[in-house]
This record gives sequence, structure tokens and C-alpha cells, in this order.
Amino acid sequence: MRAPKFDSVKVGELGINAMTGEVSIKAAFVNAKTGETHGWTTATGTVLSDRSKEALQALLDAIERDLDVRHFADGDHDDRALADGRPRGLADHLGHGSDPVPPA
Repeated sequence: MRAPKFDSVKVGELGINAMTGEVSIKAAFVNAKTGETHGWTTATGTVLSDRSKEALQALLDAIERDLDVRHFADGDHDDRALADGRPRGLADHLGHGSDPVPPA
């Protein structure tokens, strides 16, 4: 069997459907020393480990807080706001899944 010239796999593109939890990933086979890409692979669906899902959720929460600050006058600027365990961000203003949407 021939040895590959790459020694790592690096995510090149990531698509996320936050409503379903499905992701689409395009990754490169890369030689870390030379930076050369030797090929590409893809993965779609619910392919993430529990650890990656938790990290992704933390990223989505942070993005929603950023959007909250951008689009609401009283936007949540404080990362400590998650200390009580409640989600912050657009979900607070728009409702949570089956929760009724608050009146405008």
C-alpha cells in the first residue's frame, strides 16, 4: 500500500442547518509542512460527535448574541448573560420552537 503525502484533514467549508442540526462539510487532505492540498472529501447529515455538537451550539449561541446586539436596541452585550442557563439572542425575541411568538 502506498503512503499518502498528506497528514491531516482540514475543514474548508461548513454549512449548517441550525433548525435540523444537519451539516455539510467539505474538507481537504493537507500536508501540514508544505500546505499542499492533495484532495477533497465531503460529509453531510448529522455527522458530528457530541463534543462537536456542543461546540457548534456554543458558536450558534454566540452568533445569535452578535445578531441580537446588531438588530435590537436593548441587545444582550454581556457573555455572562448565559450564566442563568437561559438562551439569549434572537430566540428570546422570536420564541423557542413550540413557544408562541410574542406580539410585535
